[in-house]
Amino acid sequence: MKQICTISLSIIMWLVTGLELQSAEPISQDAELCQLFDAALDACDLEYQKIRDRILAHEDAVIFLAKRVQDTNLVSRVIARAMQTWMNDNASNMMINRRLADIAGRAMRNIIGERAILGSIYELKSEPELRRFAKIDTDVNVLLEVALKGPTFPDEPGNRKNIKSHVTNCYAAGLSGLYDDPDIVPILIMLTDEKEDYLMRNAALRGLRLREDVDMAVFLKGMEDKEELYRKVSYLHLRDTTGQDFGYDAEKYRMWLETNTVNRAAQPAK
Repeated sequence: MKQICTISLSIIMWLVTGLELQSAEPISQDAELCQLFDAALDACDLEYQKIRDRILAHEDAVIFLAKRVQDTNLVSRVIARAMQTWMNDNASNMMINRRLADIAGRAMRNIIGERAILGSIYELKSEPELRRFAKIDTDVNVLLEVALKGPTFPDEPGNRKNIKSHVTNCYAAGLSGLYDDPDIVPILIMLTDEKEDYLMRNAALRGLRLREDVDMAVFLKGMEDKEELYRKVSYLHLRDTTGQDFGYDAEKYRMWLETNTVNRAAQPAK
């Protein structure tokens, strides 16, 4: 009897262990994807692209990304949606990335200096025809991915030569202001943070200028920024949308906005 009980107990333990191993397998795969995705959120440029490729090659990538696009974390869901676009149409995404890099490169060549790209974003607001043709036929998450992680180029010799990827990042950020998506404004506001370099901050602020759904508090705060160019862009937006010129006096604009309605569709003065 004792021997039978011992054998039965061994069988039960074997079955339980087997079940635990079976249930642990999908958790292990999900954990692997979670680790890769967390690494992707911290990475940029080529490092990010390599991690993204590993995620997309995973057999559970479709199910995993479908969950991550519902994340409460802003960057997480934007990057997950961008990865879905790569899964759906890799060739189209690669073409868009190259086009963004070409546009940014032309702006750099036509006007010497990195600030040329900021001027081209400003023109999207002041020139309706230019604005209409500037909008690229793509998912906005592709633009936001470029803004956050850098452009993607084929892994071929010379592709990155003479290409200032950060300028492309900045152009993508500003251009995203032409598109409709609830995450655009919070992403652009995030990119105006003081921890970002001046070019990205100003590009993101110009992207916000292209929209009509941005809280004026963003520009009121910008009027008190330590950076002169950032203050100027904020001032121009407040002047153009309110029709009032209080100079760089943020408090006067704040008081005016408390009792008046702005014309958000107003075009900037030339």
